[in-house]
Amino acid sequence: MHTSFADQLAGLDLAGFSIGPAPVSTSDFPVREAVVQTLEAVWSDLFAMVSGTALEADAEDLGWAFVNIFHRSAERKTTAL
Repeated sequence: MHTSFADQLAGLDLAGFSIGPAPVSTSDFPVREAVVQTLEAVWSDLFAMVSGTALEADAEDLGWAFVNIFHRSAERKTTAL
């Protein structure tokens, strides 16, 4: 016997569930030391990677783009806290 999708959903007892982003708390973020160590390594490797290549002239722009990715993400997460 076939039932409609709506009937199947109604039988799942989804009370209390919602569709959307999960709540964010300060414990959801990595510890400061891990962030510092990782970002220092990535930053160093980014500039080492483009050194001596055609992208070296764009290194500053690439660096700022990398920084801005984190700033935008931090702004979104801060508003969620």
